[in-house]
Amino acid sequence: MMSHARRTFGAVAALALIVVQVALADAADPRKQPVEQPTAADTARAKSSLLRRSDLAAQFQVQSQRSQTPRLPTCATYPGDRSDITITGSANTSFQLRGKAGRPVGNRVASSAFFFETASDSDRYWQKTVRPEFVTCLAASLVFGTATKPVRPHRIVLAKEVFLGPVGAEKAVAYRVIADIRLPGKERIYLTETAAFVKVGRAIAAFRITEVDHVCMCHTPIARDVAARLTAAAA
Repeated sequence: MMSHARRTFGAVAALALIVVQVALADAADPRKQPVEQPTAADTARAKSSLLRRSDLAAQFQVQSQRSQTPRLPTCATYPGDRSDITITGSANTSFQLRGKAGRPVGNRVASSAFFFETASDSDRYWQKTVRPEFVTCLAASLVFGTATKPVRPHRIVLAKEVFLGPVGAEKAVAYRVIADIRLPGKERIYLTETAAFVKVGRAIAAFRITEVDHVCMCHTPIARDVAARLTAAAA
């Protein structure tokens, strides 16, 4: 699996060594979050649906558990109240591209998977989460650098839904944000965030690709393989 993605990510391994972190906040009010009632079976299904280290080029390394969740952005009307949704299994993982001497560069790939109590729960999650407000909120929430030295985009070049080819899923949508960043020292970079959501039955997976000065057109093959894993896990 993921041969197309592995070759594509291998081609960007020589990017300049720039550390860029994307900070996205979860919905602050826990009363509006989905209810989590994990079961062992659905948690195992979610874990089996994630992107894996072997899917990517050798330069990618697993990030720490603390860094692994590809979180949703939060804005005034997004994502809203999702407390009527029950999640019975979830998992996530994240990989950071490493350059010379093991130093991190800006490229990162993160994925998450959710199994819901019923298909109706997954339908409600999709309706409330996977909508145009996601990419608008993502663009408005981007912060780069560190917590003590944040760098906000100079301008948002693009923020919209992008083409996603057939992936063999019930539903699938992709979004992309491209931001013009002016780093200290007048260095200029373009950072791209590509996010995709895939739905199969009562399961939904999401992945996010973060890139510096490069746009990988690999989200369709990645989504296709994620859809295949969701289908196999649900069988």
